[in-house]
Amino acid sequence: MKYIIITISSFLLGGCASVAAEQIKPDIYVDNVTGLATSIITNYDSVVLDYDLTLRNGNNIHFSDCSKVDATHDTDIVESEYHLLRMIRANCKALALYTNAESAYKSHLQEILTEHTVAHLPATAYPYVNEYDKNLRKGKTLKQFHADFKEKKVFEGVIDVETNTKRLSYSVLATGDFDDDRVEDALILISWHSKEAFGKGFKLIKVSRPTSEARFSITELD
Repeated sequence: MKYIIITISSFLLGGCASVAAEQIKPDIYVDNVTGLATSIITNYDSVVLDYDLTLRNGNNIHFSDCSKVDATHDTDIVESEYHLLRMIRANCKALALYTNAESAYKSHLQEILTEHTVAHLPATAYPYVNEYDKNLRKGKTLKQFHADFKEKKVFEGVIDVETNTKRLSYSVLATGDFDDDRVEDALILISWHSKEAFGKGFKLIKVSRPTSEARFSITELD
């Protein structure tokens, strides 16, 4: 399976200058949203998908909109495609947030999106194993936590990362004011698979930075 990493179009590096504007409208990175079949989105109900998974009885299930995704249960899909169902759910959640987002009037994310680095994201922006692992990561960046940390820009909007145990992709799905503070946030989908096991999956996060002096913070959305 090909893992797509979405590039961060305005927000991943420390020391970025703030950008003030009359209005920073929400933006959707259509090329980074797997299964999205339209570039014109006026509301959540207008989202058109074109994506297929396999049911446990061997038949195909076709997703033409997010309502069908929302109605599909884990047990409906063959086990080998659970992670893909999670991906399409994360995409729909991002689309729902995007269609309800407000315009921002300030952004402190632009360097992250233009410098193409995820190194300064919190170390919890990662598929950690358990709460103990999560607690060890608190207060550190990805680069600080992982001694073996390599990143590579694949194309605009996509960054691949490799640690000693995992290969990951960080993809920006949308930007906008998602928490009503008038400051721009970003939604990133993390795709990953283990290098020495069969584990794989997807994780949706919201990245925020309220001021230019603040560290990046994340909120897990799934």
